[in-house]
Amino acid sequence: MTRDSAIVHRDLDKTRRMRAVPCLALAVMITAPAVARPDRPLGVETAIVNVGNGGLRNWVSGEPGSDTMFVQDRRLRWYRVALTGNCVNRPGNDTVRYTTDVTGRFDRFSKISTLRQPTRVCGVTSIRTSAPPAGQPGAHKSR
Repeated sequence: MTRDSAIVHRDLDKTRRMRAVPCLALAVMITAPAVARPDRPLGVETAIVNVGNGGLRNWVSGEPGSDTMFVQDRRLRWYRVALTGNCVNRPGNDTVRYTTDVTGRFDRFSKISTLRQPTRVCGVTSIRTSAPPAGQPGAHKSR
């Protein structure tokens, strides 16, 4: 390769990079409103992805005597989790253990138990998108 052709190749690479910057900025502008949008459909059956390494940041037990709990993911979104039994009926600072699949996905095939009662294991029967439960920031206040 001659010196002149090396300069041309370098200029072409610079031109390609300069074209990529506006395209990247446009892609960010297009996707930003969808990501930042706080409203999402509630009550939709779902699974929570990337839970394997600390992806659930908070949990609250459901109504007393119910087989439900609420979990919050890393992005501060809440989910209502229906269980096969009353495993997390005790409000407080109990630690919840859960299983995921090999990809770190928390879904209907996951299991939940607490450290206080590790032999009491419940299966997850449903995960639905939810508003924050009562007593949590952003929860609907009833009068």
